[in-house]
Amino acid sequence: MKFTIFILFICQVFTLQAQDNNSAKKIFDESFKESQKISACSYDATWKILPIGFKDTIYNPCHVQINLNPKNPIGIDSFYYTYFNYRIAYNGKTFSTIDSKENSVRKITDTQKIREQLSNMPLSLFVLFYVNTGDSPTQSMNEAFNPVNKITVRGKEFIGNDLCYRITVEYPDLESIHSRKEEFYISTTSKLLRRITNERNDRSLGDGHQYLSVEVNNLKIEPQQFNPQYYKDILLEEKIPKVKFTWDVDGLSPGQQLPAVKITALDNQVFDFTHNKDTMYLLYAWFIGCSGCEQSRPMMKELYEKYSLNHPFKIIGMNISNRDEKVIQRYLDQKGIKYPNAIVGKKDKELLKVEPPTFILVKNNTVLLYQSGYGSTVKDMLERAIIPNL
Repeated sequence: MKFTIFILFICQVFTLQAQDNNSAKKIFDESFKESQKISACSYDATWKILPIGFKDTIYNPCHVQINLNPKNPIGIDSFYYTYFNYRIAYNGKTFSTIDSKENSVRKITDTQKIREQLSNMPLSLFVLFYVNTGDSPTQSMNEAFNPVNKITVRGKEFIGNDLCYRITVEYPDLESIHSRKEEFYISTTSKLLRRITNERNDRSLGDGHQYLSVEVNNLKIEPQQFNPQYYKDILLEEKIPKVKFTWDVDGLSPGQQLPAVKITALDNQVFDFTHNKDTMYLLYAWFIGCSGCEQSRPMMKELYEKYSLNHPFKIIGMNISNRDEKVIQRYLDQKGIKYPNAIVGKKDKELLKVEPPTFILVKNNTVLLYQSGYGSTVKDMLERAIIPNL
């Protein structure tokens, strides 16, 4: 039997005991069926989850959920009646409580107080799994109930054919006074997440969980996407200083100033990104013979025709390997590539931290998006950043 398990950032632990009665079960099951109809086609739009904290006990955790989908104001998952007995739902206008003991839904009037309480909770690792299992999800769900002290993104590496992010999660061991660390690989290509159990010797994702998306400190990881710019207003770093989020990933960070580079194209156009502040630039690092570049070429052509011809938007190809201008120009002519291209030297390559294919979106000399590698979600990711900034 397939279960869609939402393992979420969680908020407060309540000591209320879960009540499993038929009437409550009926309400929750009906709500779950309705939520599935919506979330099956719109995971990102349906669920918005806040952090979890602990109070008196960890054995009866209370799941506090914020559901931003007005069509499904309650939004219960299939295991709610088994593990949780109290939840806060939000339909875009009002908060409500759902109490399985009293089988009731109540409107909360003091929303400001609720918001303040939720915004000051400690964080926890949130992973959204899609798992095939016939067993109880207790173990998987309990793994999400640990408050996190520190999350470190170590970098990217290949595990077989999977390009993965390697992250370290450090949190208190709830059975002792010591803290412990665990490492995970999150694949950007095969949608698998795996806990690393044997350090470097564990190089397979074969028995990992399939995931739809992953969130670390409210920062979403989707296939071929790990960019905080869409979520920079909810990283909660300032609100919750106890949790330290560290970036060790090579690359440029959204929000930083573009390094001082000046690019001269093959047609002698000079691009100085400190000027032309109304223009958005997509810097595209590539070279002839790069398989990822070849795969992304149709996308680049589409973006050029869709945005460059009608908006203050320029694509600049940066060839970082080939040095023969005639060979490069002949390739561009053969492939019908019309946006400007330049040969970029080692110094600028190192400043921009690019390994093809790499996509850097820039406006006002500020990095809006940095993406290394190409996959099926890159086009959508780029457009989600391009459109609101045109």
